Amino acid sequence: MQSRTVFPKAGLNACCWKCGFDYRKTIEQPHLLEESHVRFQEKLEHALKNGYVEWANSPNMHSLVFFEGLRVLIAGLTSRQTRNRLKRSTNISVAELSDFPKNGFEFANLPSRRELFSILAKVTERWPESFVDLIHECDLRYADLKGDGLRRPYWYEDVIHLEASARRIATSDAEFNSISNAVIARNVKFSAFKAKLLFDRKLHWQPVTSVSDEIYDELLISIDHEIARTLDSKDRAVLIRDKIMFAVGRVLKLSQNELACLTLDKVRQRVTNTEVADFYNNAKTPAQAKAWVEWYWENIRHQLEPSESVGHVFTSIQSKKGLRRSAVGYRFRRAVDAAMLTREIAEYGAWVK
Repeated sequence: MQSRTVFPKAGLNACCWKCGFDYRKTIEQPHLLEESHVRFQEKLEHALKNGYVEWANSPNMHSLVFFEGLRVLIAGLTSRQTRNRLKRSTNISVAELSDFPKNGFEFANLPSRRELFSILAKVTERWPESFVDLIHECDLRYADLKGDGLRRPYWYEDVIHLEASARRIATSDAEFNSISNAVIARNVKFSAFKAKLLFDRKLHWQPVTSVSDEIYDELLISIDHEIARTLDSKDRAVLIRDKIMFAVGRVLKLSQNELACLTLDKVRQRVTNTEVADFYNNAKTPAQAKAWVEWYWENIRHQLEPSESVGHVFTSIQSKKGLRRSAVGYRFRRAVDAAMLTREIAEYGAWVK
């Protein structure tokens, strides 16, 4: 009769079933836990157990919102740019994160997870003060911290939007003009991306609140120069259309959509006064703008060959219909780039303000 009892023997439950490694030969590597790690672990366990957590000035934040924010925070901290910037920190070590996988936290090895847990415990110890201090110390950027997803909980988005987006270096007018002129000379129009490639300088500036009359005159004069250099009659008619269109939009304070949908009747309803068209000076009053529109309607508009059923003042030479809003914006930006007034005219809204 054979006994069913398995008696202990040498090596029983001491070796790995797959590779045969003897666990008794394992060298212990103790890891010292800090108090912040313990408190962070307790907070995670509390959120899992109760379904809510006290966080970001909210006494009962839903655990889903809390963990979604942590997930985005992990994605932001493990991005390549952020890891490089975290090396500037005197309080955080990122040695284990140097080979962090692109797939994310779930595919990281244990040393990397342990190091990341330590970083999370430190940046969440006093939220958001600890994280804000880290952003300022390492100059972390919003583009790197926003993670790889479209959904960012409010408690995380508010912090990175306020602290990481606002850290911009002011650019002097002289520096901007010299760089932008060089970029335009090489690429026809200004591009911040080209400026970064050529001069390793990111240009950030506040949009001009309004455009002065001097800049207004300068843009129209630039278009006049293009008209004078153009031999093709249709191209010249397009440039004259642009000049009249931009002047009318500025004087009558019209949006791009209103400018695209403008008709002669709408102009006459808006402006009752009548003047004779004068091109010696640029239009500055609604009556002068109306005179320019009426002159354009009688002398230039037909050269663009619009359809008979189209009542728009400004039409496209390609479609024979009224200009679209996007076309108005494109032509305006083209004129601004050609006049090298990118710094002075940041956007169409400043033109009509």
